[in-house]
Amino acid sequence: MGIDIATTIPPKALYANSRRMIYSLLIMGLGVLGNSLALIILARKKHNKNSKYTLMLRCLATNNLVALLGMLTTALLKNSVSEEVHQSYMRLDCVCHVVWRFFGLSSGCIAAVMAAERWMALARPFIYHKHITYELVRKTVNIIIIVAFVVTCLPLLGFGAYIDVETNPNIPKCIRYRDASGAWNKAYAIFFMVFGTLLCIVIVACNLFVAHTLLFVIGKSRTAKRHMHYDIVGGRDKSIRIDPESSSGTTLYSAGSTYSHHSGTPSRQFHHSVSVTMSATDSSPVEIKFAKLMAFLSFSFVICWMPQMIAIPLAIKTDRVPASNAFFIIADVLTALHFTIDPYIYVVSRTKAINWSLLGCIKRWRYGWRSGGLRRSQSDQSRMRTTTTEANTLDCNYN
Repeated sequence: MGIDIATTIPPKALYANSRRMIYSLLIMGLGVLGNSLALIILARKKHNKNSKYTLMLRCLATNNLVALLGMLTTALLKNSVSEEVHQSYMRLDCVCHVVWRFFGLSSGCIAAVMAAERWMALARPFIYHKHITYELVRKTVNIIIIVAFVVTCLPLLGFGAYIDVETNPNIPKCIRYRDASGAWNKAYAIFFMVFGTLLCIVIVACNLFVAHTLLFVIGKSRTAKRHMHYDIVGGRDKSIRIDPESSSGTTLYSAGSTYSHHSGTPSRQFHHSVSVTMSATDSSPVEIKFAKLMAFLSFSFVICWMPQMIAIPLAIKTDRVPASNAFFIIADVLTALHFTIDPYIYVVSRTKAINWSLLGCIKRWRYGWRSGGLRRSQSDQSRMRTTTTEANTLDCNYN
């Protein structure tokens, strides 16, 4: 949110430190790769194209990808063209900074919608299943993206600064909104800080609520309905299947079935289904895993986003911190790093629930294509599949 890795320093001085340039390009390059993979993975989920969570993940990955591509392209161009050429396109460059900032801020807005949706699914499950539809989520995402667009583009309308033409009218230069002088510009910086901080609070609060609920509420009081199918003739358990209460916020609840295999031709058997309700006294491994993920997401938002908000008061106060201070550079890098790791957290690292993954491509490349595709091991087939990309829609199509 509000990131400008390609800052307003002259292009040659920007990457005078070659190590800084390499690190910046590496972070942004990994982000472009990860978000591209995430979009490809989500596009292959044919039976989940209308999933609420899939929609939000696509929007998040698209915004991250455009923001990172824009910053990467800008950084490369500013480092390769001469100062005279860059000066002739200075105003366009400054407008592009605002555009990339919009995509970064809209990613934060989408992440807030995702967190609120998970909170609603756990806090108000009946309202969630009745009223939170795909269309409502789509409209909410569109509205909040429009809000992010308005907030980001206010400097183009005069509220806030994006280009400095007062210092030297003959040589204009791009300027960060937090670095501009004047009460009007500082008011916009404070407004942007409040908006960004509210997004962080919403995201962290909702994610921590989900983690707390899964660990200390559902894990202690949730009841799961177990359907046991008995073999009347043999008197043995045929299978056990757990059907937990499904919601997008508890998307990690899915259980595999165990089957008994017999050699030879079995005799005719009759099965009877008996439903038994049992209390779960501990959080399941799936719940614990998802709770840890929510806690990690909250921690990552605080670490990666709040320095950008803290940098604003440091820049607008009377005895401001110098713009060359390492804290400002670290704040920009952390925010870009968050856009880079987002797809790996939400999608790429959690693709065991779908029949395509980067690991699968590597295996196909190493061992060649098999007629029936890659054979999955028995342990993989019986493993409980857990993913933040709405596993319930992958297996049960609840949405």
